[in-house]
Amino acid sequence: MIAASAIALLPWSGVLAATLPATTEVRNWSMAWVGLDLLIAAGCGLTWTLLRRADPRARVSAAAVAGITAVDMWFDLVTANPGAAQAIAVLCALGESALIAACLRIALADDAGTRTEQPWNSPRHSAQSDSVSCAPNSP
Repeated sequence: MIAASAIALLPWSGVLAATLPATTEVRNWSMAWVGLDLLIAAGCGLTWTLLRRADPRARVSAAAVAGITAVDMWFDLVTANPGAAQAIAVLCALGESALIAACLRIALADDAGTRTEQPWNSPRHSAQSDSVSCAPNSP
């Protein structure tokens, strides 16, 4: 299914490029953009929470945030009017690129990197650091 979609989307993109109008009027434009940014914020919050818990699912969440942020950045850049709005979109893209890079670093890290290399996962910040372990072979 994924390979077939990849193949089918190529000619479909050509059809869209040839037939869609250059401009259009859109209902609920602001709601769409606010919703997208709130989705990114929620994803960042979820990723941060999972990282603090040393949960390996943070990798999946971070990958999703990177993808959604890339889509947001793309649409910011291609829909901005020339001039000041376009300059602002480019500046925002720099920040969004940093977020994408941070998320990809988390998403592509091995489990050990996700669990131990981050300062917020150090024993000093762990809620479990004050507890006594009763597991066999524990120090």
